Amino acid sequence: MVVLVVTNLYLQVVAGGSRLESARAQVETARAVYQQAVDRERTGVAARIDVVRAQVEMQAQQSAVRQRSRALTQDLRSKINPGEIEGLERNIATGARNDKILASKPVELFKQRLPLLTDRQAV
Repeated sequence: MVVLVVTNLYLQVVAGGSRLESARAQVETARAVYQQAVDRERTGVAARIDVVRAQVEMQAQQSAVRQRSRALTQDLRSKINPGEIEGLERNIATGARNDKILASKPVELFKQRLPLLTDRQAV
């Protein structure tokens, strides 16, 4: 049971991190499109409206990354708090068998990745 809970949290962290990285890649793409629009406008090939559209798209993508980051962090924190993780580790340590070996890496990863999912690193 403990292994399933920790494994589920681990998979949620990995999936959430992947979604966040995908959103960050979309921001970089939007930033590149914006820069191209600015360059094209400077050379007289594009209208100002193209720059504004690209800028709005870039800002929308940045906002989406911040929202996803906040939502993921809140979701993970609502599912389990660090005290419960430590309780799981104690149960594993005092329990028998190989549960500690099976669950130790997901718990470590969960503790390492959760602080990374903050607003200041969203964009």
